Amino acid sequence: IEAISQGKTILLQSEALLVATGIRPNTDLLNLQNTNIQTDKNGYIVVNEYLETTSPGVYALGDITGKYFYRHSVNFEGEFLFRTLYQEKKRTPIEYPPVPHAVFTHPQIAKVGKTEEELIQEGIDYVAAKNSYSASATGMARLSDSGFVKILIDKKSKKVLGAHVIGDEASNLIHLFILLMTMKGTLDDLLKMIYVHPALPEIARNAARKAKELLQSKK
Repeated sequence: IEAISQGKTILLQSEALLVATGIRPNTDLLNLQNTNIQTDKNGYIVVNEYLETTSPGVYALGDITGKYFYRHSVNFEGEFLFRTLYQEKKRTPIEYPPVPHAVFTHPQIAKVGKTEEELIQEGIDYVAAKNSYSASATGMARLSDSGFVKILIDKKSKKVLGAHVIGDEASNLIHLFILLMTMKGTLDDLLKMIYVHPALPEIARNAARKAKELLQSKK
């Protein structure tokens, strides 16, 4: 497979290729033309900040709205909707925290926040730091020679803008960054912790140490 990324040609060899081109809504089967519920040009149901459709009192959540396509995001929306309809006296708009996702391949892949390409397009000044699994005691013990943790840090605020993990238990390791981003923590907060040794989170800590070194060198 030949791919071009950031002007560079990448050659990949594999035994098989899985092409996952996304999903399409099947709202055309719902006979929505007989209701006041509107869809966008792609067929997704239009909702407002309360997940209410264009038909008052009718709500939609999950894949059908076209925003996020994960089970954990629809769980979040379902809990929000339950509180809105049955618990809270005053409605408040839904506010999404950082939404992660994971691919349960071998090795696992997990991500939360922005990618470098997105930060470049948005003109955000950042540093990127990467630490391999093999550079940690646990990684060496697991014979993990292909995994890594990569973090993207805002140069001014030192907040984590994005995190990417490829390797054993990536779907678990990414939660360290999900929590930090949800709590609006900084790189310094990540480095204040005492980490169990030997354990996978040390890989994330070492990536944070590299990011701090990069920030200091660019002052």
